[in-house]
Formats: sequence, structure tokens, C-alpha cells
Amino acid sequence: MDVQPAEKQVQEWAKASARSLGFKGSKIEAKYIWNPGGFVNQSYRLSDGETVRHIKLVQDQRVPRLKQWAMLSGHLTDHYHAPRLIEEVTQEIVPGYSYGLVFDYIQGTPLSSCSTPKAVIEKVLKALNRLHSDQELKKGAEAKARSYSEAFAEEYITRFEEDFSKESERYRT
Repeated sequence: MDVQPAEKQVQEWAKASARSLGFKGSKIEAKYIWNPGGFVNQSYRLSDGETVRHIKLVQDQRVPRLKQWAMLSGHLTDHYHAPRLIEEVTQEIVPGYSYGLVFDYIQGTPLSSCSTPKAVIEKVLKALNRLHSDQELKKGAEAKARSYSEAFAEEYITRFEEDFSKESERYRT
């Protein structure tokens, strides 16, 4: 993927949407965020120098999952410190990416730089336990139950195959 043209397209969209995104400055910057979990989705950091947002864009086959997140975002923000949803994106900004969500940007730090990693891990495990037993989320999540192997295949094997296909195509041209 050629990052610079995509960053420019996202930047132009953000400038045109500045008011609804909460930007006050006129110099808006878009920077691609590398996602080690796969190259299927695209994420960008948007900033006007003061306000910072995160935009995640997906291809058609991933739209239902991201819409599910949008539907549950208020609950996730209120109960799990998930970033606040700012706006749904229903137009194609980057070719092939037809839907997206804009969130508040949360600056993170690597666990390795934390002075008490064990305490952080314990907090994360407690939050995961709450997430897995949260009845509100179960109501809003898709009704179809999946086994662990089905979920693994869908999330990782399918993503790997999509990433591999994209990268292979890139080297053919």
C-alpha cells in the first residue's frame, strides 16, 4: 500500500469534515497508523495540533463488524473506558474502504515502559472478565455463537489470507 496518497485523501476528508470532527485549527494532519494485527483495515491519526482523533476504515466485508461496534460504542465508552465515538463515515475516502468510525484518540504506552506491568495486566484481565460476562454486550452482539476455533479462523486465518493476497498482488504489479 502506498501510504502517502491515502494519508492525503484522509486529510482532505478531515478538512472538509473539520467542524463535525471537533477540529478548530485549519492545519489538519493525517498519519497512517501501522496495525500489526493485519493490513485489511486502515487506521489514521488525525490532528489539528490541539484535538486528536482516530479513524478506522474498513472494506465492505468488514462493515457489519464495525457497525456492531458503533451500535455498542456508548456502552463500551461508559463502562470500559473505550474511546468515544465521534462520527460514522459512510462514504469511501480511500478506494476500497467504504465505511469507518472516528473516535477520540487515546495515547498509549507500551507495557514494557510501565513501572508496574503486573498491576496493568491484572486490570486488563479483570476488564476482559467483565466484558465476557456483560449481558448488555451479549444482547447487542450477533446472536450466532461461535466456537473458539471458528472465531480464531475468522479473525486470524481469514485476515492472514486477505493480507497475504493484498501483499502478493502488490509485488505482482
